[in-house]
Amino acid sequence: MQREITFDRLEQFVAQIQTLGITSLAFAETREKRAVQVEPSLLKVIDIVKTDILAYKDSTIYKCSIEETSPDDLFEDLAARGFTIKRRSRNIT
Repeated sequence: MQREITFDRLEQFVAQIQTLGITSLAFAETREKRAVQVEPSLLKVIDIVKTDILAYKDSTIYKCSIEETSPDDLFEDLAARGFTIKRRSRNIT
């Protein structure tokens, strides 16, 4: 049976995957502008910057979602810690 464990803090996520011996991560990045309805007849265009960091071991997906932080900064931080990272885009356009 597969399960997903979600973390809301990067440090907790990193501590858990290091404990498990996981060294490969996947980045699913979203960097785009999206229309959001703020009132019944008003749309506003906002910048979306979100990174889902994913790891997998023993039928379990470990996931940490980070918003409003530069994916490039996250990538460099985790690469400096010795992780191998694959980057993917989740942009709609």
